Amino acid sequence: MGITEGTKYRYSTGFAIAERGEILRILTCAHIFEDIFTKNVHELTVENLNIMFRARSSSKAQCITPSQRLRQTTTARVIAVDTQKDLLVLEINTGYLCLFSGENQRTEYCRFEHPPIPIAPRPPRTMEEVVLLGWPPQRSESASTGTVSFIGRTYDMICTEDSNVKGYTMKLMESGLVCSNGYSGGPLLNNDVQTVGTYHGVIEKKGYSVSLEDINQFLTRFQVQLETEEKQLD
Repeated sequence: MGITEGTKYRYSTGFAIAERGEILRILTCAHIFEDIFTKNVHELTVENLNIMFRARSSSKAQCITPSQRLRQTTTARVIAVDTQKDLLVLEINTGYLCLFSGENQRTEYCRFEHPPIPIAPRPPRTMEEVVLLGWPPQRSESASTGTVSFIGRTYDMICTEDSNVKGYTMKLMESGLVCSNGYSGGPLLNNDVQTVGTYHGVIEKKGYSVSLEDINQFLTRFQVQLETEEKQLD
């Protein structure tokens, strides 16, 4: 995901969590907007974000060679945000996902399927291995593996109140996944390829992800239809 207007250009990773026809909903991190919220100032609304910023999404499924894999982007709109939990949901129309566009070549659109990644029914156990998927700048389709060391840390357990300048309140899953900028918002997957967390960042040489509990509460509060629920309704 990229923010291209209203702030300095920055990237995060996002992943599909729900679909209906050509409408795709993508979960990512809210701290891509961190320039405009601080502790005790969390009044950002979906309406304000869509007015102030332009979010862009690019497709991973590209049928061209890696050397040609430029970030061709599609406009996305914010439909849910909680800056205290560092969670954000974007919505795009997959009919406009662009694979390649150039001055001397016609625009090619992505016609691949974009299946949502299911949410795990339970959090991982301590010492369970997880996989982090990410798309940092210049390194598309990256993956890292690590081991879960703690499930439910709170922010005051890992940093002082003064250093929590953004006022985060979510529970964090601790792991050995120490990854660079651009991985934020990426899914942590268990061995069943289910989401058990979204990557938040590195604190004191440890990797931290938003907990499965906070993700479920967020998606329920904003009524974001989950892929597993759609299958049950069918």
